[in-house]
Amino acid sequence: MAAALLETVVLEYVGDRDDAGHFHGAGKAVFTSGQTYEGGWQHGRMAGMGTICFPDGVNYQGTMVDDSISGKGVYQWGNVVYTGEILNGKRHGYGILQFTDSPVVYEGQWQDGQRHGKGVLYYNAHRTAYYHGDWEHDMKQGAGTSMYHSGNSYCGSWAQDMREGQGTMTWATLGQAYSGDWANNLPNGLGEHVWQTAVPAMHAGNHAMHFMHNRYFGQFKDGKRHGEGSLWYSSGARYEGEWEHDRKQGHGVYGFEDGSVFAGQFAADRPVMDSGSFTGAADTLRTNPAPVSTVPAATGGNGGSIPSTSGRHPVKGMSTSSANVGIDLPQPAQQTSASGAAAAAPSAVADTAAGGNVASTGTAAGGSPIAGPPGFGPRVSILQLYIADLLQEYDAPAATYKTISNLLVGYNTELRALYDKYW
Repeated sequence: MAAALLETVVLEYVGDRDDAGHFHGAGKAVFTSGQTYEGGWQHGRMAGMGTICFPDGVNYQGTMVDDSISGKGVYQWGNVVYTGEILNGKRHGYGILQFTDSPVVYEGQWQDGQRHGKGVLYYNAHRTAYYHGDWEHDMKQGAGTSMYHSGNSYCGSWAQDMREGQGTMTWATLGQAYSGDWANNLPNGLGEHVWQTAVPAMHAGNHAMHFMHNRYFGQFKDGKRHGEGSLWYSSGARYEGEWEHDRKQGHGVYGFEDGSVFAGQFAADRPVMDSGSFTGAADTLRTNPAPVSTVPAATGGNGGSIPSTSGRHPVKGMSTSSANVGIDLPQPAQQTSASGAAAAAPSAVADTAAGGNVASTGTAAGGSPIAGPPGFGPRVSILQLYIADLLQEYDAPAATYKTISNLLVGYNTELRALYDKYW
């Protein structure tokens, strides 16, 4: 603004002037718009350090360049305070935006008054919850890491404030992680979901969490397993095939812990027994039931035992897979040790309305065919834990921990089989 024109909009001026009578040096002016300026002047223009108070309550204190609010200074309006670089009255360059009544703070780059470039947005006073990464036009855009109040975190690509592209989400409290493609803030595309990504400390009270390490790798749609994918169960079982909405649906192959395999169609997370073949170890396909054996109870109490047979009988019904944990952000459903891998594998489904057994022919380990109704029954072995294994915990805690973990894995396998058989 020309010096002569500026002076026509000034109602009052008190301060120094140059030889031509223009405002020059230090002075205070009151404008017709209601704002006031007090600070440096140079030949009729605001220049140098100064303070401007606007009628709407906005205040600025900092440098002025040729009547423009530019350079470095402090803006304050209401409960908001900005400290940093400014260009033509807008936040531009590096600056810090904070609130007098909130712990929220942004530190980083600005462009034309918007967060743009590299920056960190802190959500709490301890600065343990934050977003650190790229910004474009006031939105998260590009690569960035977000830590949440719960301890969960996401590291990867962002687009318009949403998780988009490649990224990894970790649920610290649940021991789960997903890494892969994202779209619309949900897993979409190819990715890997792991349950119990870290082995708990040896002093942790629940050793059972060790064998809840299921892992899925494949396609996702809107946060659910959908398309082609493989699921590895903590017990050693594995499924490879088609999925729909977190359930096995379509053609697939299920491998059991003992090496037996079912290949065929799956519906609603369950195998359709007459649609494929069942092959495997002789014990799995045994026609005549083996003698009853007892297994120590999985949990303490009355010291009882779990009776079981190795007979195979197809059963009706359907079980819920423990791996059916939808990735419903920000928190997926939590697995429990009671229903963990113990309920992970599918059980057989009778193919007749009357519940009749399915007659089929399997192949024993030696290659000879075995007639009879194969089923997803228990595979029982004698599980033991010696006192000597526990006595060495002080001298060799790692060995003791491994022994207990292996025992629990065995019990977990048997419980899953019993569940499939008697559901």
